[in-house]
Amino acid sequence: MRCLMVFAGIVLVAGCERSAGTTSGPGVGPSSAVPPVSEADRKAMNADMTQLGLTMYLFHDDTGKAATGVADLAPKMEGAERLIKKINDGGIIVNWGKWIEAKWWAYEKDAPIRGGYMIVPDPARNNEMRAREVTADEAKRILGK
Repeated sequence: MRCLMVFAGIVLVAGCERSAGTTSGPGVGPSSAVPPVSEADRKAMNADMTQLGLTMYLFHDDTGKAATGVADLAPKMEGAERLIKKINDGGIIVNWGKWIEAKWWAYEKDAPIRGGYMIVPDPARNNEMRAREVTADEAKRILGK
């Protein structure tokens, strides 16, 4: 019984220490002022960024030019109100008017702080723009910050 109580005490202390400072995810740690992102939020952002990238390709295929604002993409984003809201609210920063020559198309606002998703060229796919998760340092390097 005593052994069980000691084990429970160790687990409790270890759990408290972990929750007091450490979190997971790129660029997130005890000194980070930005709250951690849940796995569900990361999956949703990946889906949003993938949809944004595909919509930017569709717009270009239809018009022969890069989108210059969310109004250009909105007709092709039916049912993507959450994504449109993130763009309009500044949660996703978009490099409007840029095409394949750009170093990036879009990124999560906090990517340079804690890491996150960006739409960037994928060298493994002939530099096709794709959503991928980057660290804070990678985001800063890509953005030139």
